[in-house]
Amino acid sequence: MSSAIDRAFTVLECFGQQRKPLRLADVVSDVNLPKQSVHRIIKQLEGLGLLERDVHPEKFRLGHRMRQLGISTIVSLNQSLSTHAVLKELGDTFQETVNIGILEQNEVIYIDRVECDWPLRVQLNPGSRVKSHCTAIGKLLLAYLPESILDATLHNMTLEAYTPKTITDPELLLAECHKIKKQGYAENIGEDIVGLVALAVPIFDQRNNIIAGLAVHAPEARMSLTTMRKNIDNMKTTANKLQALLSLG
Repeated sequence: MSSAIDRAFTVLECFGQQRKPLRLADVVSDVNLPKQSVHRIIKQLEGLGLLERDVHPEKFRLGHRMRQLGISTIVSLNQSLSTHAVLKELGDTFQETVNIGILEQNEVIYIDRVECDWPLRVQLNPGSRVKSHCTAIGKLLLAYLPESILDATLHNMTLEAYTPKTITDPELLLAECHKIKKQGYAENIGEDIVGLVALAVPIFDQRNNIIAGLAVHAPEARMSLTTMRKNIDNMKTTANKLQALLSLG
């Protein structure tokens, strides 16, 4: 039994290390196991929801159960590690809500979050999901997708309007994403909730790949985007600290 588990875990590790959808041949060459064995393991893992078919039918990627396990692990660890203390320090600087989020199937999942003490606030827990097309952190994470994936993603998303300022045209959202990547940060001006503003910056790994976003948001009546922009260097410094603490990449 342990040998079978070892082989299955080796296959899963291959997908985790490569960070991209893989063909059967890719896995075989990487794990040094017989093709027939790898094929059987992949089919079993697919049946368990640990792997799933990519948009390209001949490729596989990590499945929803693996993604949820990874998210749960990160959320759990962040509640006890010093990353939460670093996030709280930034929250104290702004006196507003700050959070870290990752992109998961066109939505943002908050993996850590520090709420402000004001009675007027949007209160969500780590693990909560928000839409990507109308939030600063979501647009930021979309903007750093590879161009071909970004274009396909935007044209297959349901761009629901939550306020009059929500971007619902894929071409306009694509242009917004290009602007975000060029300037290195994203903003939300009442696109998901009227009167709410937000600013987000990327957290990169050691290979300069974005792996999460760091954001602050507040009612515009309490803090303007101008004030947030003045503190963007603090956010970037915090993003660098989070990368180092988590040993990302």
